[in-house]
Amino acid sequence: MKKRAFVTGGSGFLGSRLIELLIEKNWQVRALARSPEAAEKVTQRGAEPVMGDISNPSGLLEKIAGVDAVFHSAAQLSFWGPWASFENSNKTSALRLAEVARQAGVPRFIHVSAASVIMKEIGPTAEKSDQEQLTEKSWMPYSRSKALGEKALLELNSSEFQVIAIRPPFIWGPGDSFDRELKAQIESRHFPFISGGQYPYSVCHIDNVCEALILAAEKGKGGKAYFVCDPEKTTARDFLSARIQAMGLPVPSQSIPFGVAFSFAACLEYSWKLLRLKGDPPITREMVRLMGCPFEISSGELEKDLGFKPRITRAQGFESLRRFYSV
Repeated sequence: MKKRAFVTGGSGFLGSRLIELLIEKNWQVRALARSPEAAEKVTQRGAEPVMGDISNPSGLLEKIAGVDAVFHSAAQLSFWGPWASFENSNKTSALRLAEVARQAGVPRFIHVSAASVIMKEIGPTAEKSDQEQLTEKSWMPYSRSKALGEKALLELNSSEFQVIAIRPPFIWGPGDSFDRELKAQIESRHFPFISGGQYPYSVCHIDNVCEALILAAEKGKGGKAYFVCDPEKTTARDFLSARIQAMGLPVPSQSIPFGVAFSFAACLEYSWKLLRLKGDPPITREMVRLMGCPFEISSGELEKDLGFKPRITRAQGFESLRRFYSV
């Protein structure tokens, strides 16, 4: 008998690929859709669309009932905006969905968290354990709200309702909107490396994230948060250079010291608040913090507990990027 999944964020970068790989592994998939356009996207991936809104999931009880796992990948992935919006999207709505899933008798709730939940002070960050004190920095609204959401969700874990969090770092792969932004910055000559990019930096291909999520649904330990990343070590400069080259663009030579970039971002944030400017600042302190400091994690606990093996190598990932951009 096929296992059944309910996926949020199914029309997005991660969720759409998750649907494809779940179906490849013989799961039946329902996916939440907020609009006809989103419904069409999840249908194209092979899932049954379920119209609804993550902020008000009470009407989803009937559609969630009977599934073997809920995969929650929907989130506010941005680095600027009102705190209430981040808290509602990345904590409150996730908790409401989990409560509905628990009421519906779903045995497993798989939450897409973020490796940045352990980032705190400026400087190198390395995984010490999955029980790290999570960030509380107000100038990191995305990471802080994801940390609060993860903590609250894991507290719901029980023998009947197992909650598992997966913490990926920078997710990459074909179709990532980051590439469009990176391309625009390079073409306008506005892209500098931070501190030359010469520091270790963990990333994770989208297929490897999805592999971890599915493994968590099949045999993860409830109440636990797992880091996942590509096994190959890299630096921020080498990784970004390879992505730029995959797009057929020249690699910039400009570099800016971390302190200058962080201070400039703080000034921009202050100006945006003071002048009530529309849109987002071109850079924020959280963006600089996430991209501009050494960051090293491993998939060790995933390997030990679940037998995790990467689905795709770094070389295979970049080859797929080159094919994607050559079309």
